[in-house]
Amino acid sequence: MYNELIDQIKTKREVQEMEYEIEILSEAAYSTEKGVFEHAMENRVRSWVASGIKAGAKKAGVSIAEYLKGLEKALDSLNSMRLSLAFEPSNKQLTSIHAWVTSNIGKGIILETKYNPRLAAGAIINYNGEYRDFSVRGKIEDKLAALVKKQRKPRVSPPERGKRTVATVAPLDVKPVSQTV
Repeated sequence: MYNELIDQIKTKREVQEMEYEIEILSEAAYSTEKGVFEHAMENRVRSWVASGIKAGAKKAGVSIAEYLKGLEKALDSLNSMRLSLAFEPSNKQLTSIHAWVTSNIGKGIILETKYNPRLAAGAIINYNGEYRDFSVRGKIEDKLAALVKKQRKPRVSPPERGKRTVATVAPLDVKPVSQTV
């Protein structure tokens, strides 16, 4: 019932924009002044949203006010995937990422992107309580930790209780120094 509109939303920011438009239309729908709602639909809401709401309400056989309440609930039910990226994605890149997420994970997921230049390249993904680091920074840190671990000398364990340990000292090869006065 709401898929025509929700399928066009890719990011959390777009959800917030639509929620704002729903708020504008809800207020206008309850206005007692003539033409307020029509004015809001034509001038205060994006045209594709306005036409989607009109068509959706008509198709569902409900009032626009009822449709707006349902649409708001549908927006609240969307899952968010957090992406930390080493770059600011363009709209084309967001569309591509969202299409991949939709086809591989499923519908009803919106992207919440964050720019993090410290990643160098790649991404960190946080979704449904799972955290995955696919960044170059993460790979470098993993390799560095492995290298440090490999280069550490093994620790000598203390002697067992009751056993004597004898230390041996190598003799020093010292030659007398002659002094001339």
